[in-house]
This record gives sequence, structure tokens and C-alpha cells, in this order.
Amino acid sequence: MAKSKFVFTTFTKAVDQTSRTILFEKFNSEKESLISIINDNFDDNNIERLVKDVENQLEVRSFEEFLKRFEPVIYQTQTMKDGRPDFRYYSEPKPGAKPKKIVDEAFYKMVQEFIRMKAENGKSNLDTLYTKIDELLAPQQALDEARQKRKQLESLLKKYQQAEERHRTEEAKSYKKRLMKLEKEIYEKYKDDAFEMLPLAIADSEDKLETQIPMLGTNDTQTSGNTSVAGDAPKLLTGGRFVWNDSGKLDYQGAEEISDGDTTSGNDSQSSPLRLEMQKVADRMDTINQSETMQLAFLDSFSGSYSLAKVDEDSVYAEADRLREWTDIYKEAKERLYTAIISLVQKVLDVEMYFRHATDGLKDNKTPQPLIIANCTLKEAKGAETNLRKYLELENAKEDRRIWFAILPPVEHTEFVDSDDEDEDDWDKPEGFTGDSTNFVGMLNLLAEYGIVSFFNFKASEQTGFAKFNSEVLKSYEDIVGELSEKEHSVLCYPNFTVIPRYETDRLIMKAQSYKGENLVEETRLSINAVYVDAAYVAAGIMAASQNRTILENKGYTCSDKYPCTRFELETEYSKFLTFFNMENFMNWTDSFREELNKNKIGFCFSSNDRIANGKKLTRTYFYYTRNNEGKPLYSVLTERAIGHYFKTNEFSAEDCNNAVNELNSRMEKMNSNPNTEYANAILKAGKGEKLDIDDSGNTINVGIKFAALSKVRSIVVSSKKSEED
Repeated sequence: MAKSKFVFTTFTKAVDQTSRTILFEKFNSEKESLISIINDNFDDNNIERLVKDVENQLEVRSFEEFLKRFEPVIYQTQTMKDGRPDFRYYSEPKPGAKPKKIVDEAFYKMVQEFIRMKAENGKSNLDTLYTKIDELLAPQQALDEARQKRKQLESLLKKYQQAEERHRTEEAKSYKKRLMKLEKEIYEKYKDDAFEMLPLAIADSEDKLETQIPMLGTNDTQTSGNTSVAGDAPKLLTGGRFVWNDSGKLDYQGAEEISDGDTTSGNDSQSSPLRLEMQKVADRMDTINQSETMQLAFLDSFSGSYSLAKVDEDSVYAEADRLREWTDIYKEAKERLYTAIISLVQKVLDVEMYFRHATDGLKDNKTPQPLIIANCTLKEAKGAETNLRKYLELENAKEDRRIWFAILPPVEHTEFVDSDDEDEDDWDKPEGFTGDSTNFVGMLNLLAEYGIVSFFNFKASEQTGFAKFNSEVLKSYEDIVGELSEKEHSVLCYPNFTVIPRYETDRLIMKAQSYKGENLVEETRLSINAVYVDAAYVAAGIMAASQNRTILENKGYTCSDKYPCTRFELETEYSKFLTFFNMENFMNWTDSFREELNKNKIGFCFSSNDRIANGKKLTRTYFYYTRNNEGKPLYSVLTERAIGHYFKTNEFSAEDCNNAVNELNSRMEKMNSNPNTEYANAILKAGKGEKLDIDDSGNTINVGIKFAALSKVRSIVVSSKKSEED
């Protein structure tokens, strides 16, 4: 039987993509998860539907698509406690709870903006001015919108009244229609969340006190530090009212300034036409009517200009009482909210940072290969291990669906996290791991069986960030990683990134106001949470970017479309793959500490030491080395897998394996021989002595790979020997 002539197959026909990534993290229990999809479809033996369900419900290519598909939310309830509204927040749905999107929260927007600001100025965390937090947390946009709406209300009602008085029926109908539309907008805004109007009520109350106290004739309010103190008083004013200026902010108007024809507010704020109009709106809102306090806050905020018969101590003390009550409610609710959302905020922020780094330089901010959101815990994955294995086998069978990277949840370890965890329901439980992390090693080992490289980090905290990264912490990392049975396909990522450090979590939200030498209103401070970004997401994002030919070409590299980017030498190209984080270190690492780091070079290590690249000082954090937990360059792990897939996909005979090895070596020599063109994605660096060899002396055909950076030749079993007929 004549033997067929060997035909070399283009490498990318067998290995076209090398960046498909899966993320094991739970974001929304109301959405589909990988576990529910694989259990349902494998039970029904419906593989086609399984693939479509994963594509349509779990795969995302941008942060915006992730938000749209998974809608990360926190749940808010409002009840009454001791006559006051009581706001509570939960990560899981509860009866009567209203969902609130995380990305709409001022806290999340503040964190986003702070990352951007810190990356732009490049200053260390100690040199960063964190007073900007107060401005970003202040609900200024919501205040401005509410003030504009109430000014429009007042204006429309006035025009409607004037049209009615002049018997302009059609004009009056038009104004009435616009007035009702605006009232509906206000109703929709606050009907489910009365808490949203508190900032406006508090701001108005502060403005009134700052105006009223000086009018009493005993003291004038002057700001000294964080406290308003006494001064010389102006002439006592005994009448007038607060009105809204053109921007809807409160201004004081003396009695002599009030027009006799101004009837919008009436002589009594309690019976003004606008207050009566807004009372009808309030009556329809259960969240308002549950509490006299909240109803008063709503009506005072939206009832227009109201009269003050006189400015006296009673009115000032009453206003101070209201301000204290509203501020107490606001502070208590906000601190509960921050405590409840911090975990989800950081997880969502992690995903955003993954995509920001994975799409670096791409115009559409979309990754060509998806991020698969498993939307489950490791414990849930463990419970479906059999079907999870079937799923990974299914994905590995097709090149366009092959998974290359995984991101695992932050690892909790007693070395860095206090825990009384006694859970024996574990998955290869290793000593020292706590919580869901008891299943971490089992997942690491399972993914490695399918050639998937897993990125992970220890739970982000002050101790695992840049500030505390020292010899002792490094030794702990090395000891813990040293106990792992799977090191080749696992990557510890460190240090974690600090957005808001713990020492900047006590924020001033309201200054004290004094009268007669005592504080009418005490200074109010709000406790927020320290915020971190998990290093694993940043590392995985950078690795995904390094596997993208378009990104490499945008950064000035020459690439061939015949080969994947697995052999791209990322570690030496740190200056072109900077993170989007500021240089956190106030002081550089010592020479002795760098020596310790360079000794084993485990994992994916980031640095913010001073460094010059291409004649310019770096202003953003960069990676120091990009290795697996054996200290081997990640490109060697990826390239070995890619070459293995190439041979196995083509199902070469023993002779053709020999031909393919020789052909690949020859092509790599040619690619590396041109002094004018250096291909960043050549599958091997022939100029550095890298090459393939073949060993078919045993029962299997093995391809050996010689990497310049590794002393040992890596050997891959590419096929079993088959008897050939003559």
C-alpha cells in the first residue's frame, strides 16, 4: 500500500486561539450558573443545547456585557424600628426586598474614579490625597438632579396657576400635563427607595442652620476646621422664607423681598399649593408613608418656598433635631450598605479590571475569546464534579472552545485570614485553607488535568498588598505553594492592589454646628471599607492580552498569522504591558529582598519599584516576573500544550511526526534568521537554540521541546504507535 505524501498543516488550523478563560466566582444567584446548565443538559444528554446555553448565558466578551448578563445587585429592605425607618441590605433575595444595581451605587463609582485618578498621577498610596473620596461619595449628581426637578415643579405650578387665573384653558392644560409628568418622575424615583431623598433633606437642613444661626443675633456661624463657631452677629431678621434659586438650591429671602403677588407657596408652608400637590404624590408612596420622618423629609424637600414667621431659638433647635435624626438614619444605612456590598463590589471591580487589561489597546474593548462566568462557588462545583469533568472534556475536544486559563476565587488561608472553619465537607482539603477555599486544591488539580492554567491570589487585605509585602510574607507564599501537588498549571499572583487603604476609611460627612458655645449638631463621620483588587484578575487579563495578535501588533510587535502567541516572551516586555494601577510603594524593595524574590521566582509577581524603561520613568505598577508555581516561564507551559495539541489534532503517523518536527524546526530557523524582522509569536526561538526532537523508540511517540530558559527538555506524548500494513 503506497504511503501518502506528508503535507505540513498550518499551526493555527489546529491551535487558533489560546486565551479562552473560565472564572469560578458567584455573582448573582438569580442567574444561570455553569453547574445548573451542565447538570440539566447532561442529565438530558443534550450536548447541543448545553453548548448554546453556555454561549448565550455565561460567555461575555466585555465588562458591559457582563453587567447586562449577570446584573450584580444588592437587596434593600425598609421597615420601621422605634418609629424610624430601618434600612437593611442583603446579598441574596428576600421577601419585599428591592434590588439595587451595584454599578449604580456612589461607592462603586467612587472606586472606579479613584483607580483612574491614581493611575494618572502615579503617586504612591502614602502620597495620594484621599480627600477626593469625600467629594466622590457625596451624592452630588443626585442632589443636582433633585434640585432641578423641584425648581421645575415650582416654575410649572406657578405658570399653571397664572394660566388658570387668566382663563387660558389650553395653556393651563399644557402646564398641568407637564406638571403631572414631572410628579410621576419624582414618584418613580422614590417610590421604592425613600432613602434616596435623604441627602437632599440633609443638605437643605444644613443650609438652613448655616443661615439661621447667625440671624439669632447672639452668634454668627464661622467655619474653623470641622466646626462652626461663634462670631459677631448681623442685624436680627424676624421674617422671611427660604426659596430655591435658579439651580434649586436654598436661598434665604427676607420679608421685604417677597412679592405680594407670589402665591405659589401660600402664607403657610403647610398649606402652600405646591405642598398640597406633593402631598398627593407622597400619599401614593408606601415607603414614604411608613414613617412620619420620611414623609416630612420628602415634603420639605419638594414643597417649594415656605415661610418663616420668625427666626428664633425654637426653630433652630427644631431644625437641628431634624438634621440629627436624618443624619443618623443616613449614616446607619450607609454603613450597613457598605458592609453588605464590599464583597460584591470587589468581585465586580475584579471583572472590570480583567477586561481593562485583556482589551488593552482594542478599540471596541471586547476580547476575541470569551470569559466564561461559572457563577458558582467551588463547593457547588465540587458537588457536580462528574459533570464538570464531562464539560471540560467537551470543551477541550474543539479547538475554538478549548479553555486555556482559569481564575479561581481569592484563597483564604489561616496564615492571612483568621478562621474557626471546621467544615469537613471538602475536596482534597489542605491544611490551613478555610471557607470555600477548602475546595481550592481539588479544583486546581482537576483543571490541571485538562491543561488549564489557574490564576489565584490570597484574599486581598492590607497583609497581602504591597504595603506589607516583605521577606516574611514571601516565605509564607513559598511554603504554602510548596505544599501544592499541582504547581505546573497553577499561578499564585501577588501582591494584591490597594484602591482605598484601611487607614483612609474614616470619612467626614458633616461638620459640627455650634450655638452659644455648644454643638447643636455633632461632627459626623462615616466608616467605609478598604477596597482591593485581586491580583489574579489583572494577571489573567494581561496573559489574555499577550495571546492576542492584534494587541501585540498595536504595541509594535511583528506577528505571523500562522502561529499562536504562546511563545511570546511577556516577562521581558513589562514596560509595554503596564497595569492600570499607580505605583503603590513609598519605598523601593531592598537589594536583599530582590535577591530573595529572584531565587525561586514563583508565580506572577507585580512590582511598583522605581524603574526606567526606554528612557522614561514608569508611573504605573508593572509585573516583575510571569512564572508558574514551579518558577518556569508561563510561555513554556502554554507552548508545550499548543505543540501537543498540534500533533494530536493532526493524528500524524510515526513517520509524519518526524516530518512535522523537522518541518517546524526548519520554519523556525527561517523565521529567526531574518535580521530585519523578529516575529514575536514564533512558536520557538531557534536563535536561542530552541528546537523540537522526537523519540519513537518506545511504545509511544514523544516530542521533546528544548526551551532556552529551561535546563531540561520537556517531553510530550503525542500518540501511541500504530502497526502499519505493507
